[in-house]
Amino acid sequence: MANAFSICALVETWRVHILPGSDEAHGERVKDPKWLIAVNSISLVLAIVANMALLLNMSRRLSFEIAQPITILGWYLASALLVALVSVASSPAFRIEPRQDHALSQAYYYGIIAAALYSIISSLLVFTAYGAWKGHYAKDFQLTSSQRTLMLQTIGFMVYLLLGALVFAKVEGWQFLDAVYWADFTLLTVGIGGEFVPHSHTGRSLLFPYAVGGLIMVGLVIGSVRSLILEHGKQKMSARFVEVKRQKALSSIDHDTRTIKLGAFETIKFSQKGLSETQIREQEFDIMRRIHELSERKRRYVYTN
Repeated sequence: MANAFSICALVETWRVHILPGSDEAHGERVKDPKWLIAVNSISLVLAIVANMALLLNMSRRLSFEIAQPITILGWYLASALLVALVSVASSPAFRIEPRQDHALSQAYYYGIIAAALYSIISSLLVFTAYGAWKGHYAKDFQLTSSQRTLMLQTIGFMVYLLLGALVFAKVEGWQFLDAVYWADFTLLTVGIGGEFVPHSHTGRSLLFPYAVGGLIMVGLVIGSVRSLILEHGKQKMSARFVEVKRQKALSSIDHDTRTIKLGAFETIKFSQKGLSETQIREQEFDIMRRIHELSERKRRYVYTN
């Protein structure tokens, strides 16, 4: 998503000239200086390299020790370059006088959003790298099927949105960011309407399949988010049920009769006399396995209902 915003900040000019009787949305584009385009392009390249390193790490094609520094440094540098551009663009040196006849365009604000996302994600990855270095969790990403599906669907949706905006920009003669704005409220079913409505027969013919495809993709993303949340809740609940069941089993041990009560109608006998170390461990394993079975049965009943 941050890469998509960064692309939007690059493809359009950052300033517009407001014509008499017009407004910012219909202003004439003012050509950007070459240094702004160059710095913006370098920022995007750094962000893409960082993103690719993270994806390669997730797919176990690149080690954690190599991927994480590349990702963190790349996104921090991309954010820093965009912040520098935004700061310069906000200064009198970049703004054109008279101010009331000129304004900063959508690309400028997309640059702000991209910089913020790069910075936030990089900061979160710093905590991830620190936790892995301290040994709090493994250094490799063990993505579940729900996490992997959500990641791919999100990437697919952003690509679908931007490519669709490009097609409608060419067909309808819109500026690309205006087409992105139209694609946003079309695919997300906001339904703002207004002046950005396909008028050509080609645009109107493409509208229905494009909107339906987008709705399907949005639905898939929402479904994946739901599955991810339920999956996380399932793991937490299972661990909690097992721990509660284990504590109850420990408190129910009767050393006189050598029994453990696992339920209202289930009692297991245990003994350590005459048993080898292996047999004792096997006995403990069987009891713990039964505790897991009973906990999982309860979890399925509670979680389903």
